Amino acid sequence: MTSKRLDWAARTIALLAVTVVFAGGLLLLDAPNRDRRTVIATSCSEFAGDAGSLFDKGDNAVLSGSFASGDRVHLVIDFKGIGYGWELTGVLAAAKKDVTGSGSFSTVTKSRSTSAGASATTSHGEISGFETLVVEGEIMTAGEGGISITNTNSLPPFARLRVASASCEASKGSVQASARAAARPK
Repeated sequence: MTSKRLDWAARTIALLAVTVVFAGGLLLLDAPNRDRRTVIATSCSEFAGDAGSLFDKGDNAVLSGSFASGDRVHLVIDFKGIGYGWELTGVLAAAKKDVTGSGSFSTVTKSRSTSAGASATTSHGEISGFETLVVEGEIMTAGEGGISITNTNSLPPFARLRVASASCEASKGSVQASARAAARPK
């Protein structure tokens, strides 16, 4: 009877060792994918579709674009995991940001003057747990802006990001300008 118990113990230990080696191998194979960053340039009219396809696919992604004064941007991203970082730059950094849910998070917004006398704003934070990041607001000054999401944890996430909602309502001025451009004979 003792021989059977030792035999099962040895098998159990061997199975656990193989499992640990297999999991380590998967982490090593996935390491290059975590370092890769997907970048998409977008516009207000394509913002919702690009945000959904980009952030639902991966952990390290940048969505940037040109926005007109008066464009209304709305983006809600659900996080489930440990060690995510986010950063808003340019005109999107001035938008209202809110993080809700259960877990830990931090948010930092910094403004600095550039050599040309203009101010540059960045806003960034870290999220761990079951959190929702909401970014929304009206673009005050036309320009470039972006949002980047990074998985800062060395382990792969147990669940992917999910864009709960995304939209960009173009300002009336930019809608009229694009309608005039489309109506011009070529």
